[in-house]
Amino acid sequence: MHPIAAVQSEFSILTGFVDSDWILDTCEDPGITLVAYSPLGRGMFAGWSKSWKAAGFDFRATTTPRFQGEAPEANLALLEEIPKVATDVDG
Repeated sequence: MHPIAAVQSEFSILTGFVDSDWILDTCEDPGITLVAYSPLGRGMFAGWSKSWKAAGFDFRATTTPRFQGEAPEANLALLEEIPKVATDVDG
């Protein structure tokens, strides 16, 4: 049996999963690499707006709950808070 060499997980301010101490601690002891993906929140930090609509073969149109139903509006409200927090930390 081969040991686990890497764990791949979404890493963005919207997920919070990787921020959990348990996953980082679990990876650290045996030397497991954390391979982070989607730091821009699957596009939400890349100029996303309420009027955005997934189209064509975009997987967010059908498989990503953060872009379905009422979630986009709630997530947009979270995105609007980020500059406020950054200003508080910086100033």
